[in-house]
Amino acid sequence: MVQHVILSDPDLHESKGVSSATVGQVAFATGTGTTEHRVITTADISDNSAAHASLTDPDLHESKGVAGAGAGTVSFADGAGSAAHRAIVIADVSDVAFGTATVGDILVADGVGSASWTEPPYTALARADLVSSTQTVALTAGGAHVSASYVDITQYFTTGLALGGFTFDGTSHCVVPTDGYYRIKGWVSLSQSEATIPVLAFDVNINGVAGVAGSPVALASHKDAGNISTITGFGIAYLSAGDVIGLSLASDKNTTATIYEGVLDITRFRD
Repeated sequence: MVQHVILSDPDLHESKGVSSATVGQVAFATGTGTTEHRVITTADISDNSAAHASLTDPDLHESKGVAGAGAGTVSFADGAGSAAHRAIVIADVSDVAFGTATVGDILVADGVGSASWTEPPYTALARADLVSSTQTVALTAGGAHVSASYVDITQYFTTGLALGGFTFDGTSHCVVPTDGYYRIKGWVSLSQSEATIPVLAFDVNINGVAGVAGSPVALASHKDAGNISTITGFGIAYLSAGDVIGLSLASDKNTTATIYEGVLDITRFRD
């Protein structure tokens, strides 16, 4: 006789009572050495399962979707019965109103628990250079603050750095991106031909006009004819979007200036 425990599948028999059981019934032990076939009810599982809310840590599972989520992401409900994992962004912080930022803005704390977007101290920068070049400019007697006597020298410069929306026109002048206050700096290294020492004026020109209020006029009593000097100008002016900025020279005597090097540098200040 073969032991019952080692019977292979073809020799096994169905459980006792299955021949009269209906579809879906299962064999339940009665506790008295017999079985009975019946359908499963909730009463059959209530004593063997805990409510989900009372499960302790070993029996808990991770939230749906976490297996494919990236590190540092969280699950956001979509309001339609589902959720997705993504990184937290500032707009998700419901109790902080930062407003809308534009490209390049920085977040500045106000010291009382809130913050706002603002432009950094310098938001635009342009620089044009005249390097290792020799340009001759004829100056007619006029002098500082006499707009008609200024000669634009930016045409000899080379376009350089342009950030924050600045552009250059076809003659190396800087084109202002937005309204605001700008710091304008410039310098030129030059000599002049007049034996009688002239006073040279170095100034910013705005839309082709030099000597306007707020521009950095720099006066320099030049040395002897042929000597090389450097003139530097600095100032702050309110400029409008689209203004075209350059550098100009003037003299109180007729002379020919030879320009060797120079820089035009413009930076926007935060309002």
